[in-house]
Amino acid sequence: IWVCSASPQILYKNIYGIDIPDKKLLIAYDNTNEEISVELGADGVIFQTLEGLVDSIRDVNPELDKFETSVFTGKYI
Repeated sequence: IWVCSASPQILYKNIYGIDIPDKKLLIAYDNTNEEISVELGADGVIFQTLEGLVDSIRDVNPELDKFETSVFTGKYI
């Protein structure tokens, strides 16, 4: 079984509303895809890239040029 995510790995807590008190509670934080696979009991995991996610949104609406991606990058607005 492979786990395929349409999202990049969530590596950082969201300070704008989702209550994640510690980034260490996130499965992707400080774990490789192989380690995540073992934790989930899967043969492998595939995550969307952040670039791919942004590109897919721009395909729908090319006027969008700024994205809040702090849970993926750790860079907060």
